[in-house]
Amino acid sequence: MAESVKQKNRTMRQDNLREALVAGGHIQHVVDISEKLRNLENTLESADIQRLTASANIKLKLIDKYLPSLKQSEISGTVNHAHTHEGLQDANSRIADLLEQGTTPTDTAPKPH
Repeated sequence: MAESVKQKNRTMRQDNLREALVAGGHIQHVVDISEKLRNLENTLESADIQRLTASANIKLKLIDKYLPSLKQSEISGTVNHAHTHEGLQDANSRIADLLEQGTTPTDTAPKPH
């Protein structure tokens, strides 16, 4: 299915926003804050931890506002059912052959190492 003009424009805007967020250092800043909080060699005061956490949360909200979560993204495409149907026929045929031979599909499955 062809992508509509509206979808193309939306994709282009999202790509531009991704580039702007990367260029603005927002994503890298969140990663840096995470590393500071994770580093056990640095002793941080409670107020410092709260400031770093608040800063990371603000950046993450900004990123989430402009870039939807992957689970919210639309997935579009076409499925060629002819191939799927042929694959199922092949599998059913193979199972029928195995049953005629007196074996089950699990008998011929590769064994885990």
